[in-house]
Amino acid sequence: MGQFLSNHLVSLEVEFLQLASNESEDWRKGYYHGERRVNIKNDLVPHGMGEYMFAERDKIIKIKGSFENGYIKAGQMFVDDHLFYQGEFEDDRPNGQGTFYLDQNKNIHLHGFFKKEMFQPDQIYTVVFPEQHIVIKGTFPSDCLSTIVWDHWWNHITRLINSHIIIREKETFTGSFHIGKDISVDNHPWTVYLIKGKLMMENGNTFEGSFSTNNEPSHGTLTNEAFTYTGTFKNNEKSGQGTIEWKDNSCFKGQFVNNKKHGMGEMKWADNTLFIGQFEDDIMHGRGLFVDYDPNLQIRTKRYGEWKHGKKEGLFVTTVIKELNNQNNPCEQVLTEQSREQSKNQNQQVYKEMFIQDCLAYRIPYSNMYSNIDI
Repeated sequence: MGQFLSNHLVSLEVEFLQLASNESEDWRKGYYHGERRVNIKNDLVPHGMGEYMFAERDKIIKIKGSFENGYIKAGQMFVDDHLFYQGEFEDDRPNGQGTFYLDQNKNIHLHGFFKKEMFQPDQIYTVVFPEQHIVIKGTFPSDCLSTIVWDHWWNHITRLINSHIIIREKETFTGSFHIGKDISVDNHPWTVYLIKGKLMMENGNTFEGSFSTNNEPSHGTLTNEAFTYTGTFKNNEKSGQGTIEWKDNSCFKGQFVNNKKHGMGEMKWADNTLFIGQFEDDIMHGRGLFVDYDPNLQIRTKRYGEWKHGKKEGLFVTTVIKELNNQNNPCEQVLTEQSREQSKNQNQQVYKEMFIQDCLAYRIPYSNMYSNIDI
């Protein structure tokens, strides 16, 4: 049991003297109060319900529960008055089915089968983080099986294999994670941080990719019944660069803000109609190139000009676009005017320069995807 500071032993003895009066006695370098019986050696040993207190590693250990022939069989273990373990024992050590409470507030707890305080193979362990509404289930690799549970427990749990995390009893995550203290909160609670994996959401959506520090999607693929989106996220919304494909084969590749198309992008509808240009609040708004097709899927017109809230505005130039053989500027284009409108040469030149600037700013040679329209 080890040596301990005399003042702590005195306080232990006083406490048990107060509890048990003349019944308390020095027993195995600790103090016991409760039911007893005489064993085969004619010694009076704990047997039945009782409490046993001793000192070890500068800690005050108290065990309460059912004793048999001098040893605790089932009950609770307290360390410095904090509940540490509840379950089965053998030789006064946690052994069998039980629950370890990994923080002093009894919030985080680990449940499973232990042998002398160690993990065991082929056993499913459950770790609960009540404040986050997170439950982790899995088994441990072989090199963890000789490890004492509470020795850097946060590192052991991140090594669970075949594991899955249940969030708010409604979402399931499989993948990599780590456990650390949240320094943004005053008491710095232990927190589960998702790193990379697959999240099955309550609404049936699936996200696979990486996560931010607040466990929200950061970059990856979101799939639901209506569409598949691959790109960046912010505050659980599509935000930044990404590609979305709908079930009817429509597709948008470009910039998003707050779940909406916003900025430069390329929209291709199910009928192969194409728009390359600027968007705002999910609709065409600003300069852009619009290409439409006849019923035989042959290019009918290409129009470059200004859109406002999804509608054409101002002068448009109908053109055929041929790509320059310029490897340094693959987006640079030459516009050969076939204008159906009587626009002046200076206006045509202005539109040409605008289109080249937009294409260079977006830095995507769209001819790679839509070579049949020569852009």
